[in-house]
Amino acid sequence: MSPTLQSSRTVSVLALLAVIASAYVAFAEHLGRFIAPDPMAQAWQRLEHDDPAPAQALAQSVLAREPLRADAYRLLAQSAEKAGQRQWAAQLYTQAVAVQPRDLFSRQWLAADALARGDVATAVGHYDRMLLVRPGLAGTIYPLLAQLVEQGAASALLPSLATDPPWRAGFLAHAAASVAHVDALHALFQPLASAAAPLHDGERNVYLDRLQREQRYTEAYLAWAAFLSADGRAVLGNVFDGGFEQPPENGGFGWRIGRVAGARIEQINGEGVGGKQALRVQFSNQRVPFSHVQQLLALASGDYRLDGRVRLDDLRNERGLRWRVACAQGGRQTLVETGRASGTGPWQPFSAAFSVPERDCQAQWLQLVLAARIPAEQRISGQIWYDDLRIVRQRP
Repeated sequence: MSPTLQSSRTVSVLALLAVIASAYVAFAEHLGRFIAPDPMAQAWQRLEHDDPAPAQALAQSVLAREPLRADAYRLLAQSAEKAGQRQWAAQLYTQAVAVQPRDLFSRQWLAADALARGDVATAVGHYDRMLLVRPGLAGTIYPLLAQLVEQGAASALLPSLATDPPWRAGFLAHAAASVAHVDALHALFQPLASAAAPLHDGERNVYLDRLQREQRYTEAYLAWAAFLSADGRAVLGNVFDGGFEQPPENGGFGWRIGRVAGARIEQINGEGVGGKQALRVQFSNQRVPFSHVQQLLALASGDYRLDGRVRLDDLRNERGLRWRVACAQGGRQTLVETGRASGTGPWQPFSAAFSVPERDCQAQWLQLVLAARIPAEQRISGQIWYDDLRIVRQRP
């Protein structure tokens, strides 16, 4: 081998070794980042052992290299709090959530601090963000918010609730069940009737159900009417939507239509229907304990007449269907029952007069029921239609 060729090969080997060495150094530096202890871990250990000065120095050195480290701001904040510098701690916690909005520990501290200073709106803002980040905190935060409502601070919650955050429905249900004084709930629910994102039916109904459970029927009716849309107000009357034109409310003072095996309940169009649709109930020749169409009424004491129209398509049952009006309170005293409907027949009117007593009957249930007395009388087939229900006050 010539000296020139040998020298060339030596240079090549050295160059390759240099590349390998460089790569090894780079890899070692990269690996060292994972193997070397995190300065913040050391800082937290120092702080836990009541050695704040080195802990602060480590945190500040981390921030000099990584200014978006929320944990470094949080350590400095805790150190300041231990030193009695609460205002400086608040600024550091604020900086922590500024660089890391999902920092739940800092938000919790800031929310508690805001409440201590009487700044309820700021506290609610932090709780809002916490619930958005971690919905599982509802069990802790809902009671705090409900306590604010109880204390008369519902207005501080309204800006967040008006935007319909994902946690609104759950919190409103919690508040309706847990806030001791109904009057405090008014300030929470009523303004949301005209919010940018008004209450959904389910959110509204938890409030109305609470009022009804406490037999505050007049308040419940007025609140329910305030939540109605323009279409709903157009069919407002002693019987709401007696023509079955609107979807069922399933709460408040609208139609509540349930489900039961052996019956199919629909609001559809058909021959002789007064508006766009009517109520039709189809039965499939089974035993059906039927009472699944009803509406809560708010009739004042006095004399009334229930009117409506019915159509029968081969409805077979020993006892037939009928409408019943009964008091919602006490033993649910029956005020009137219409004639039992069965068989086949075209649209025809029906009517029944009744009186609402002055006491223990502030609200009433209008309910379509099967007049069966025993299970054997519940077998029913065919279909029945109802339309144009109304209750008219009878003047002396």
